[in-house]
Amino acid sequence: METQIQPAQNTDIEKIQELNADLSEMEAEEHDPTINPEWTLTEEAANWYRERINQGNGFAVVAQEDKEVIGYAIGVTGSAEVFRTNHTRRTRNHVPPTQIQRTRNRH
Repeated sequence: METQIQPAQNTDIEKIQELNADLSEMEAEEHDPTINPEWTLTEEAANWYRERINQGNGFAVVAQEDKEVIGYAIGVTGSAEVFRTNHTRRTRNHVPPTQIQRTRNRH
């Protein structure tokens, strides 16, 4: 099976949200309690992803196998981290609000 990386489309948003929900839950529990895992499934989040796909201030790509989205990468410059519970940027050890998700076979 060959993995292909392609620009994300608006039709990929629902799958991106599902993948991000899994990642956000794990990140909030294990690493960063300011991440709000419920945000990723909201209409606000769908609009945020849509903006990354359609506007020039960011990027969005998906990884596909057999035409199924199995991962994604999204990045943006100059945006507040709306997925955090406190909506503020971290200043110590700050990492730009880029999210990368790859799925794994889970049993």
